[in-house]
Amino acid sequence: MTAAPHGIHLRLKGLRKVFQTQKVLQGIELEVSPGEFVAIVGQSGCGKSTLLRLISGLVPPTSGSIELDGERSDQLNSDVRMMFQEPRLLPWQSVLDNIELGLVGQRADSLGILRHKARQVLAAVGLSDRAKDWPAVLSGGQRQRVSLARALVSKPRLLLLDEPLGALDALTRVEMQQLLEHLWQAQGFTAFLITHDAEEAVALADRVVLIQNGRVALDIPVKLPRPRQRGNAAFVKTVETLIHRILEKDNQSEVKSSVSLDDSAAYAVPVVEDTEIMLGGASSSGHH
Repeated sequence: MTAAPHGIHLRLKGLRKVFQTQKVLQGIELEVSPGEFVAIVGQSGCGKSTLLRLISGLVPPTSGSIELDGERSDQLNSDVRMMFQEPRLLPWQSVLDNIELGLVGQRADSLGILRHKARQVLAAVGLSDRAKDWPAVLSGGQRQRVSLARALVSKPRLLLLDEPLGALDALTRVEMQQLLEHLWQAQGFTAFLITHDAEEAVALADRVVLIQNGRVALDIPVKLPRPRQRGNAAFVKTVETLIHRILEKDNQSEVKSSVSLDDSAAYAVPVVEDTEIMLGGASSSGHH
């Protein structure tokens, strides 16, 4: 059953980011409805991860604005959490203690209440029996489940996902995709996923947005029923369209196109350590 959306309404207006002489983002215009799941795809270096850090408040934009529920935002927000490609778990803390780090910055609760919240979300990711374990004894997929639990324990309204499943094996990756979709449907938060995997983007997202040369080059609503059937003709065609568009030459990349896909057809035509703990990470690390 899908929960009523309680997610943030996100709007990016003319968003630009320049690092010295490098123009990373050049006027991003994008709107994400409350509770919507949007995937951002594009080649390495196109500015996907930089975009996520701007939205999170970790990095300020050079110009343009980020609006959360209609209010301009240029700093950290307690309703926003981030999940990284690396689990970023503290090796000297138990699984349960790592999850409780996701409550940093929340209103003070008793230790018992904090533990209860952590155990609830640990159960939701299927790891109730690993609460006292150390991160080192967990598999890669289990560590990412703990990372996801830490990001969700504070019940964020916007979850930023920076390629969190990229290092997992194929079967574990599909399992994590299904878990993420289930929790998104159950909690109703807005989800903003960065990925290099076109199939993952189509499997999870309501919309897939392609970033090329620092701009939105493609925005595709994906109107396939959930859970997505990977063998479905429309699903396969959507993935093929994305891959083709990503690989197009630079002199064609600034043309913005839009297609809509349904279940019957497809048409060819998207820092400080404590700071990142608050967002859902456990150590300071970044890339542009």
